[in-house]
This record gives sequence, structure tokens and C-alpha cells, in this order.
Amino acid sequence: MLRSLMMVLPIAIGVNILLGSAIAQSTTKFDKAKFLKGLFKAGCIYAAIGGLVLIAQIIPVVSVDGLGEIDIINSLTIIVSTVFGLYITQALQKLIEALKLKIKVPVRSEEFESHGTE
Repeated sequence: MLRSLMMVLPIAIGVNILLGSAIAQSTTKFDKAKFLKGLFKAGCIYAAIGGLVLIAQIIPVVSVDGLGEIDIINSLTIIVSTVFGLYITQALQKLIEALKLKIKVPVRSEEFESHGTE
């Protein structure tokens, strides 16, 4: 599952960035610097996740005082699945905005909080 998520996450991030750029292009002037910052941030996040996957290949389970044992791959799978879901939701909302549709993508905000994933 994590391998599949790692293959599609850059696509989801790219779609999100492209749709944000398309919306910015139609409402304001395109900000190339902001676009490049977004790509750099996405690359850093992806590289960090990749680094954690490599660590998990060497040390799959970490023992933490007070928490017990943490399975790194399962933890990463949960986190990347959540992030992927957030990016897809944002991309759908941006697509709706770009197409000027009058609907909203339902999001259960009480279940999770966005922490600046854009």
C-alpha cells in the first residue's frame, strides 16, 4: 500500500499545484516564484517520506518509552494515506472552482484538521 501511495502522491501534489496555478491565472497574475516554492516544498516532503521509508527498511519497528513499539511502515502508510486524501480533496475543490461549478466537496472537518498542506 505504501509503495502505491508513494507512486501516486507526487501526481496528487502536482495536480493540486497545477489547479492552484490555473485558478490564480484566471483571478490574479501567475506567481512563478510561488509556483516554484510549491514544487520545492513538495519535493522536500516527498524526499523526507522516502528517507523515512529507507529508515524503516533498516529498522522497521522502534521502541519508544511510554508509547511502546511503533511500526514505521504502518505509521507512514496512515500518514501518507491521510495526506493523499487531503490533496485529492483540495484538488477536487480547486477543479470545481476552476470550472466555476456551484457545488462543494463534503469534508468532515470535525474528524481532522488541515495543517497547511497547500
